[in-house]
Amino acid sequence: MWACTRDNDATMLKHFFFVVGSRKMLTMHNTDKEEGGKTLLHTACWSGSLSVVAYLLEMGIGVDDRDTAYSMMTPLMYAARARHSNIVILLIKHGANVNLQDRDGNTCLHWASRKGWGSMLVSMLNTYQKIQPTRSRGVLQIRNSRGRTCLEVAKNETVAELVRKRFEDQSSREKKSNELKKRFKVGAKKMINLDGGLNTTAIKNQHRRYGDFQKNRGEANVVKKPDALKPKPTPTKPTESASKSQGSDGMLMDLHKEFDLGEFASETR
Repeated sequence: MWACTRDNDATMLKHFFFVVGSRKMLTMHNTDKEEGGKTLLHTACWSGSLSVVAYLLEMGIGVDDRDTAYSMMTPLMYAARARHSNIVILLIKHGANVNLQDRDGNTCLHWASRKGWGSMLVSMLNTYQKIQPTRSRGVLQIRNSRGRTCLEVAKNETVAELVRKRFEDQSSREKKSNELKKRFKVGAKKMINLDGGLNTTAIKNQHRRYGDFQKNRGEANVVKKPDALKPKPTPTKPTESASKSQGSDGMLMDLHKEFDLGEFASETR
């Protein structure tokens, strides 16, 4: 199974999953001393087996699993060290954490910068910022166990310049976001203290008692026309049946008045 993982043979690996079982396949580590306790995903990322990586992610393997407790490297670190950009992007899209550090405190960005993979480093940052913007803040400021950032471990000046530019852009974005947060807080305080210390709880209670203020205000602003300006209903001509019924009812009323039939009817009952 380890050989077909290195050879990018996803079809053969599926047969192993069927025979051995998915639970065991997704959690096993290579016991060979030279392999350093890699999982199937670690091995596929180090070998550049894109089809196997996609299949393992589809089966639900841990995207941030460590190889051993000694080195503590993730599959993303192996892919970054080996310069497999397509696998790196695929792992990040499936939730891989760029901020994780190995035993020496190095992230995958440290490894890419140390190896001199500048273009891959930029694509990693762009993808990570789009998919997980909250985690991407301060990722370039992470220091390893020797106190160095990925800028300080850059292999050459070209990579260092790319990292420096990305660091400046990230710093400016964070500064703008902090300014917007401060403005929002100031505006929120003003809104809370508006109209003699009216707070959000009072506004909610007012809505419960009297309904939504905006809706009520909209209904109150509707101008009601006076009765003199309202259009008068057009008189309708009574039909023949209606006129006959009205005529018969009118005759009965006249008979009641003239002969006092109401008392006669009560006496007969």
